[in-house]
Amino acid sequence: DGNANYMWMQTFWSHLSDVGTASVVMANGAMTSNNKGEKNVREFMVNNSMIDCIVRLPDKLFLTTGIPACIFILSKNRDGKDGKHRERKNEILFIDTSKMGTMESRKLRVFSDDDIDKVAETYHSWRNLPNDLSARAESRAYENIDGYCYAATLEEVRNQDYKLTPGIYVGSEEVADDGILFEDKMASLQATLQEQFAKGNELQERIVANFEKL
Repeated sequence: DGNANYMWMQTFWSHLSDVGTASVVMANGAMTSNNKGEKNVREFMVNNSMIDCIVRLPDKLFLTTGIPACIFILSKNRDGKDGKHRERKNEILFIDTSKMGTMESRKLRVFSDDDIDKVAETYHSWRNLPNDLSARAESRAYENIDGYCYAATLEEVRNQDYKLTPGIYVGSEEVADDGILFEDKMASLQATLQEQFAKGNELQERIVANFEKL
């Protein structure tokens, strides 16, 4: 009720040719909405292999709104019969770009050409057959990357109650091990905190003393 997001997506999908692909920018809520008439349609689209890829976008990417959005890539060529793309009816690619882009101003984030190329090459290297890859995409054979991209099976999506948020699947970036024991890190943090408390108390005393001189 009051929201035709999935009707629009199905309309776009229905007008695709047998080898067509379309991308639709949506509010993030579309990836997980449980509203009546939305979750059941999302389940239908997943189960009928209509969704090829989900791209999570960062915030402040659009001039008209600061909230983050996402891209649904819908496709009818997922059976691999067009000679250009591999069969992927049992998969959905998830890409998380929420940490990408550069703040051009306080209110606007922009993607560089390299950012755009990275996402496009990730999608193409996952989707395309080896003989239909660009030289750049071919040099970067697809692989899952923690915190960035993951090719999930439809079964994995069903196990997540049909939620399509990329972060659920891509996980977190691998944090480099600096070789310092956790106990040593905590001790160092505590010492720093105590030092900052002492400086704060000293500063507070100075401020009070200065007020008394007025």
